[in-house]
Amino acid sequence: MGGDEFLIVASRVNEQQMHQMCGDIVKTVDQTMIDSGYPISLSIGMATYSDTARSVSEILHEVDLEMYRHKTEGKKTQ
Repeated sequence: MGGDEFLIVASRVNEQQMHQMCGDIVKTVDQTMIDSGYPISLSIGMATYSDTARSVSEILHEVDLEMYRHKTEGKKTQ
């Protein structure tokens, strides 16, 4: 997507499975960064497609809002 952003499209994955997959990615990347001595963490925004028609721009906006919410919450716990 951009400098430090990427997009994962997972077909045939329900919302619960997507939450699990995102959680696994965050845990793996965060642990790798800790092990490598880098004081950074990963924030993921997630959206699932529903029968309600939305544009790609609307979905990506939703994902961005969630990602920034995760970043803000993470900073509050540190």
